[in-house]
Amino acid sequence: MTLTKITDHAQRILDDLLEQFKDKPNLEAILTAIGRQAQDLEDAFWQLLLDRFLPNAVGAQLDIIGRIVRRDRADLSDDVYRAILRGKIAANLSSGTHPEVLRVVELCLDSDNTGAIIEVVLEYPAAVTIRVTEDALVVGLGPHVADLAQLAAGSGVRVLFTYFENDPPFAFDDAAIGFDDATVAWGTTAEGA
Repeated sequence: MTLTKITDHAQRILDDLLEQFKDKPNLEAILTAIGRQAQDLEDAFWQLLLDRFLPNAVGAQLDIIGRIVRRDRADLSDDVYRAILRGKIAANLSSGTHPEVLRVVELCLDSDNTGAIIEVVLEYPAAVTIRVTEDALVVGLGPHVADLAQLAAGSGVRVLFTYFENDPPFAFDDAAIGFDDATVAWGTTAEGA
């Protein structure tokens, strides 16, 4: 069943009048007023319905969805928070299979639209390494994705998530100042909590 928005309640009421009641100005005025009120209600309900869907939600609506799925905003923009909520919902529904863990990462990165290439390496006995092979992450999103992948995988499974965050994938230490321990030759690695 699909829902269809009605945009002409007042006209529909007038069109459905019996012939003996048509062309009665007082009756038409009353019915038109009722139709306009019904239209206002329909418009308000459609706005309520659409603004509460994750793809359309912004601001406070996203915060409410976040409370429902138990994921705080933590000073994130609406777009980044929406991506995290997509992944959180999938992680909450996950039974720990590797396609489900991969799907959580794909949803967070919106890989269908960004063209991100995600590589999954299963490691014996209970570990998985996930690599994003293109610069597809928004700055600050990586640790959140790693946590959600770990949540989807379940306890007892180690998840390593390797990604780029606007850094070059490899660099020489010409200044001899060294790299911090989060920077590796391939990119940045985050381990799920």
